[in-house]
Amino acid sequence: MGMGRDRRGLVRALWPIALSAAELLASGDRLLVKVCRSETCRWLFLDTSKNHSRKWCDMAICGNRAKASRYYSRGARQSFA
Repeated sequence: MGMGRDRRGLVRALWPIALSAAELLASGDRLLVKVCRSETCRWLFLDTSKNHSRKWCDMAICGNRAKASRYYSRGARQSFA
């Protein structure tokens, strides 16, 4: 009997998320939905940047890691040249 209540509670908790997703997909903003380019993340985000060129879900985390990785990779190549 308790399982039915748990299920209803889950549906009730997920309903606003499903409704929000459906509204987004039905709107013109669906074209602004992108996948984070970080290979360890892959979250979806809404690209509201001016020229719609955002690459990461969060610059402070995924973007910073990608840029730091490229920086250290360039430094390693230059030190061996």
